[in-house]
Amino acid sequence: MPGFTTHISASATLGAGAALAGYSAGLPLTTCAVGAGLCTIGGMLPDLDGDTGVPVRETVHLVAAVVPVLMLGSLQAAGLDRESVVLALAGMYVLIRFGLGEWFKRVTVHRGMWHSIPAALNVGIIALLICSGEDILPRAFKAGAVVIGFLSHLVLDELASIDLFRLKVKESSGTALKLWTTKHWWPNVLTYGLLAVLLFSASQHPVIREGTTAWWARVSGDERPAVELEVQPLTPVTGASLRDVPTVPR
Repeated sequence: MPGFTTHISASATLGAGAALAGYSAGLPLTTCAVGAGLCTIGGMLPDLDGDTGVPVRETVHLVAAVVPVLMLGSLQAAGLDRESVVLALAGMYVLIRFGLGEWFKRVTVHRGMWHSIPAALNVGIIALLICSGEDILPRAFKAGAVVIGFLSHLVLDELASIDLFRLKVKESSGTALKLWTTKHWWPNVLTYGLLAVLLFSASQHPVIREGTTAWWARVSGDERPAVELEVQPLTPVTGASLRDVPTVPR
């Protein structure tokens, strides 16, 4: 099984490639740098289903610190004052580190549904929702970077299940890059139920909804160019007065 360093190296390399691709496509350099960092963190996220160890602890601490920072712009756009923003950020940090982190360790098992393709989609949609900004493209870039990093972890785990020297497949094959688990039914329901809720939330988000609609219009060719109307200035009527206006008999 690949170690923590291997996963970090792979996701960081993919993040650097994603940053170069984004910058070549015209995205701001800062957005590309953030995307590279999020891709690196995405490669660490599947380790959250571990019970103990330094990777799990460090990943929880990092997620607890990064998520509030990503939501900073949304909190400011909501009209909160500085003190309220600070309290909200601190509250999210405490909730993720000491609340969700402990709960997550209790409800997940290693190589369970957290190591799956729908889990990667869930993480991507969450990133799409919490990232700030009124433009859909930077949001989608950063969310896609998280998904790429997450999937890199799953792919490496699957590759490690193949013994190239003995030309045999280990028992761990299929436990990482999967769509569902056959051990229990409730992790499947929980994972796909969360996916449905997140998809609905994304469809109701104004920035995501409008950005997706505009993108689909460009792709499908339904985007109509704006029509500029030439307005002629009004010319004053000379030589006329109210006396010249005919009256209508009652």
